[in-house]
Amino acid sequence: MEFFLQLAILILVAKALGEIAERLRLPSIIGYLLAGIVLGQHALNLVPADGEGVVIFAQLGAILLLFVAGVRELRLRDLIQNKIGTFGAAFLGYAFPFLAVVYVMTNIGNIAPGISFSFEQVILLATALSMSSVITSVKTLIHLNKFNTFAGRTILSTAIIDAMGGLLIFTLLSTFVMTAALDIPKVIGITALTAAFFLVFLLADKIVPTILRDAIILRVEEAQFTIAFVVMLALAWLAEMFGLNGIIGAFLAGIIISKTSFRESGFAGKLSSMSYGIFIPVFFAWVGLQFVPEWSIFIPLLVVMVLASNFLGTWFGCRLGNIVGKDALTISVGMLPRGGIDLVLLAAAKNLGILSGVAGDLIFTSVIMLIFVSVAITPPALKAVVQ
Repeated sequence: MEFFLQLAILILVAKALGEIAERLRLPSIIGYLLAGIVLGQHALNLVPADGEGVVIFAQLGAILLLFVAGVRELRLRDLIQNKIGTFGAAFLGYAFPFLAVVYVMTNIGNIAPGISFSFEQVILLATALSMSSVITSVKTLIHLNKFNTFAGRTILSTAIIDAMGGLLIFTLLSTFVMTAALDIPKVIGITALTAAFFLVFLLADKIVPTILRDAIILRVEEAQFTIAFVVMLALAWLAEMFGLNGIIGAFLAGIIISKTSFRESGFAGKLSSMSYGIFIPVFFAWVGLQFVPEWSIFIPLLVVMVLASNFLGTWFGCRLGNIVGKDALTISVGMLPRGGIDLVLLAAAKNLGILSGVAGDLIFTSVIMLIFVSVAITPPALKAVVQ
């Protein structure tokens, strides 16, 4: 009984604060994170972060977030107008903050003695924080009537490439970095299992659309929706069976569904209603429950280094494709926000036991501060650049 009350409070407060954030022209994720912070053990202490029911809802929210991203995955061939500039911005916009995070975390002991991070923490945090979340930028550009422009389309294309590259890197790191030593037979085995899973994905990519098309003859309510949801859970389970993370399977399941008629049907709306109505807010609120009010020079240093390196990397990438002037500045600013798939990766790393102890608490606190700062500065910066 207590779990149902805690869940009701968590969802209600998350949606209420999400509404306030939206009215302030900030993404609702800010409200969801704040809900977790307010209800967590360091404030009102109403909802435990390790409650079994809350954790299950949060894990399903993380999977659904990646599934929704896969379903809505855009056809890049219809969006990319400058391949060199777009891929250059995606690559350098990812590489610069990756290297910056690695540098800060490996040298933090010289600035703040007593703080240290493991190799796994350094690499996985760098992987996650190098990914942009452009929801804030997209909403701002739509408000300014500037989204359907070259810069707006390039921001969206770059973010998709960014996310897919980051998930690929996370897949490799979560399988190889966790080994204590280089064991050649084990590496070969992991590689074989990973290849086998992607063969299963390719097979499902051929079979599932046919099954969904034929399911229209079924009379039971929402048969196609049920099948699509089961495909998501099955691929998430298979990914974990093959030694990968379940979120990878969910993302690939979304890509399969996106190639069917579901993309233009009411499925996407039903999926969004269920996901963003309940599970995804619980996931972000659960991340907020992990917040620990600690202070370290590491926090502002990480925030500044990530944002500065992301801006410079994206700008140099644009210049490679001869994207200059206002367009280059708009794209570089538009890629600054954080707070999407990066949080899913951090949650997965926590489940793997990588973000534990004092170092793990400091990482979560730093990431939440980075999200707050990045989504707060992006709208006014974009407005100043595009007008």
